[in-house]
Amino acid sequence: MKIRSLFYSILLCVATLSSVNASPSIKRVGDPAKPMFLEAELQSAYRHGFRQIVVRPGVYILPNTGGPVFSLTKWRDATISGSGTTVVMSGVTWGEDCFTLQQCQNVVLKGFTISQSEVPNYQGRVLRVEKDTKGRLNVVWKPDVGYPKLPAATTRFPGAINIVDQHTHELKVGDGDIYNAPTRPASNGSWLIDFGTSRVLLSVGDWLVGRYGSPPIKIHLLSCRNCTVEDVTLLRNGFAPIREEGGGGNVYRNCIWRPGPMPSGADTPDLVTNAADGMHMTGSYPGPDIENCDFRGVFLDDCIAIHGYYSQVKSVAGSTIITTKPAGVNAIVGGRIRISNEHGFYEEANVTAVHNNPDGTTSVTVSSSSPIPVGAKFSSPHADGDGYKIIGCHLGNTRSRGILAKADNGLIENNVITHCGMSAISLGPEYYWGEADYVDSVLVRGNNIQYNGGATYGGAAVWVHGHGAQGNDHILITNNRFFSNYQGDVVVEWARNVAVTSNNIKAPHKWPSTIQQTSPIKLDNCAGIALVGNTLLNTTFWQLPLVHLGNNVSKLTIH
Repeated sequence: MKIRSLFYSILLCVATLSSVNASPSIKRVGDPAKPMFLEAELQSAYRHGFRQIVVRPGVYILPNTGGPVFSLTKWRDATISGSGTTVVMSGVTWGEDCFTLQQCQNVVLKGFTISQSEVPNYQGRVLRVEKDTKGRLNVVWKPDVGYPKLPAATTRFPGAINIVDQHTHELKVGDGDIYNAPTRPASNGSWLIDFGTSRVLLSVGDWLVGRYGSPPIKIHLLSCRNCTVEDVTLLRNGFAPIREEGGGGNVYRNCIWRPGPMPSGADTPDLVTNAADGMHMTGSYPGPDIENCDFRGVFLDDCIAIHGYYSQVKSVAGSTIITTKPAGVNAIVGGRIRISNEHGFYEEANVTAVHNNPDGTTSVTVSSSSPIPVGAKFSSPHADGDGYKIIGCHLGNTRSRGILAKADNGLIENNVITHCGMSAISLGPEYYWGEADYVDSVLVRGNNIQYNGGATYGGAAVWVHGHGAQGNDHILITNNRFFSNYQGDVVVEWARNVAVTSNNIKAPHKWPSTIQQTSPIKLDNCAGIALVGNTLLNTTFWQLPLVHLGNNVSKLTIH
């Protein structure tokens, strides 16, 4: 009898296990003919326990909800697959995001192509180039068919104009960012634009492009952890089609930014992929892991930006800092803050207490051994993107920077970065944007960095910079290939303990007439710098010293 009872008990356990194993694992949702139901189907699938959700292939014209189309809040351990699926956003203004993930963990979003119904950039050809009596350029320009038209009452071109070469489809070398150009209607839908200068390199047939509208984010991660975005293609983008705020440990892999699709009725392909940043990542720890992503077409701002935020020291009481920006503090008890100002003050201190005051200020008590100056700025390194990785990406063709990173413990490796108007890689804080911070322990290795610094306001291909204090520390720039960068290859400023080793550096054969030649390596306000084993090619094309020493350079090794 006992054996029989045991037998039936075993059968019951097997049945129970079979029931568990037979529980639903994959759920297919969506019908391109009924796109308005897709969001509800995703939510229903998750609520009913499905963690592998597959969207049926096709083109989904998403409704304009006035807010995010897909809002995933506190999802856990789920995958949404959209291979062969294109979603087109009808909402085309800020806040009408496509996917918003909030406080999610271990969620994977993959395979989708995401576009929007409206082109977010001006684009048109130069029909005629004239000069006034003072030699300043007047340009007759006409928007391409199917692309946004200037408002009828326009007196100045909206925002900045950038020039795209008619032959290469790349941003024109030696130019960029012509702001507030006086503009008035001409004939047959064209416009007369007064550039106000003769130092512009453009020809009849080149394109003038600029930002249009205020497009929404396509994938927005808010306080998410260990989520993955992979094999996603992003079209018709504005500011940050991928945006990360807070959280950390998120991975972005094999994503593609590319132009298109060509508007209905157009006979000219779209040139601009992104009207602003490609990826904008703030306040995360660990920072983002970005691998094998491909940024194609023209970008009208940074391809990748990673940073935290500054708070300002409003007053000091002993070892307690008072700030009126609690949202930017991110200070935690037991953590660190980094304090600096433009007058040479720099210190890291441990946080011993944080208190939000009734008047809206925040008090942060630290273990500082130095008097903290009022007016200094501070941030929390743990909330600046510490531990980020950018590996194996192809990026550039931007009026701005390829990679803008302001975080510690970073790895920038085996990327191809070309045709940036400014730096290919920019490391260090920007006080004027309130974006933190100085960087510590960053490795820049094995990258192919060419044709950067092409705008008149550009900078060195790799630029380590600061604001008045030697705050950048322990940076290694090694085994990179620098080729034909117009405004220097490596500039190190406001830094300590930087090694530039075993790089191949080749000069441009010709500098644009609007860009002044500079040395390949420049040092300024830095200490403990080692320049070792670098190979310089085409040295006859440099008419300046190969290493330029600026102010306050000490403990320099050149070998």
